[in-house]
Formats: sequence, structure tokens, C-alpha cells
Amino acid sequence: MSAAQGNGYGRCNIGEMYVKGQVVEQNYEEAMKWFRLAAEKDGNDAAYWIGWLYEEGKGVLADPDEAAKWYRIAEGRKDPNGLLSIGEMYEKGLGVPGSISNAEKWYRKACRAGEKDACERLKRLAGK
Repeated sequence: MSAAQGNGYGRCNIGEMYVKGQVVEQNYEEAMKWFRLAAEKDGNDAAYWIGWLYEEGKGVLADPDEAAKWYRIAEGRKDPNGLLSIGEMYEKGLGVPGSISNAEKWYRKACRAGEKDACERLKRLAGK
């Protein structure tokens, strides 16, 4: 099944191509369209990318609350990037109340899921 036929994985890949400007011209609005379509079909890490676009204000107005919402959806889909990003939101106090203990909790989950950046952040926080 192709992206045009409703394949979430394919739709997410197209969205990533638009974010990165690979094969197509970089276009965050078009990326958001494809990520939203992918998210409807449980596209692998589409929820993470939607959260990232909202956090960075790429193709949409920056909205930390909306970013946190989408990172939580990604977490529910066991996406290590979503777990890491929720931890970052807690560490920075963006879209959620700032909390180092909650940041550590999410970094730990992400680290267990194989996200190496989360493991490094845990080490950094432990050194504070």
C-alpha cells in the first residue's frame, strides 16, 4: 500500500522528506499535512514530528502546549523521540510545568527505549 493509498509509514516518510528538503523542496506546511495524515493511520513517528514542528514553530505558530500534546501521543506509540522530547519539555518548562524529576523520568524511559541522547541527559542531570 502506498502513501497515497493511506499507508501511515509512507506518509510519515514523505513528511520527513519535506522537513529535510530531500528529493523535494523543504516545506514545513506540506510536511505537517503529511504528518497529520500519517498520524491518523498510526504512522510510526508522525506524532513526534508534529510535536517538533509546533515546538520549533516550523510551518505553524510555535505552541509549546500543542507540542507537548503531540509528544505525549508519540509516547503512547512508544516512540523514543517522543519520550526524549517530553523530558526536554519538562526540563525547560515548555508546555508543561518545569520539573527536573519529571524530566528524569521521561529521559529514563527514552534511554530504556534506546534513545542515546536521553541516556546522556540523565548523566548530565545526575551531575548537577
